[in-house]
Amino acid sequence: MVSPNTGSPSGGDTVTITGINFVTGLTVTFGGVQAVVNSSVCSFAGCSRFVINVTTPGGSSGPPVDVVVTNPATNPPTPPATLTKAFTYAQPVGPPSVSSVTPSSGSSSGGTPITVAGSNFLAGDVVTVGGKNATSIIVLNGSTITAYTPANPVGAADVVVIRACPNFPSCPSSAPLTGGFTYVAPPPPSIASVSPSSGTVNGGTAITINGANFQYGAGVMIGGRPATVQTWTSSYINATTPAGQSPVAVDVVVTNPDGQSVTRTGGYTYQ
Repeated sequence: MVSPNTGSPSGGDTVTITGINFVTGLTVTFGGVQAVVNSSVCSFAGCSRFVINVTTPGGSSGPPVDVVVTNPATNPPTPPATLTKAFTYAQPVGPPSVSSVTPSSGSSSGGTPITVAGSNFLAGDVVTVGGKNATSIIVLNGSTITAYTPANPVGAADVVVIRACPNFPSCPSSAPLTGGFTYVAPPPPSIASVSPSSGTVNGGTAITINGANFQYGAGVMIGGRPATVQTWTSSYINATTPAGQSPVAVDVVVTNPDGQSVTRTGGYTYQ
């Protein structure tokens, strides 16, 4: 593995190469041009895996080049190791810019999938909404990023793309897209059904609560006692009932992490 795998055509970037069976005195080339080997380090006991730190030579912008590691001459000789198209020389692009966010609004609890449009995006760029990092960021190309919004208070929030550029001397950020995303209060949860709607007084019955607007981390109470929640989605919750009293119908309550809750009166019966 070569990390980072992109650098300046002028060279001088610090790159880490991870592999096995490296020998002291080895040489490294990028696109046929020799790099400066700074150190080679055994990364854990047994020395079966090594890390080489090198400084890249100059190169030309264009297609990725091969990285070749050659051990010193041995008898019998050891063939060099080649990682094909492992490093790309690229000119630093200008700072990123943001032109739009789709959709432009979503729940204050976060988790809204958004598409950020703009220019000069690079792999590793970070999206912030309201000053907080978005999650699951994917740079699809130089003009499109997908991500999920973080949680924020209700109201308009600025959207910024921050350059991740370990190979270049400066890491610019985009100008904020002022009020590019608006947080709104999430709708309250609702319960449509509980299935099955009855079970043993000893508890341990697997039930599914169907409804809408459930949030990840929602809690469930049955007859005033906490159920064990296994899985959540926005439209159903799988849980296991606690022990109860028989025979009696009890309320089922779902409470989202934001404090909003819903009660289904007599939604479950202990038998």
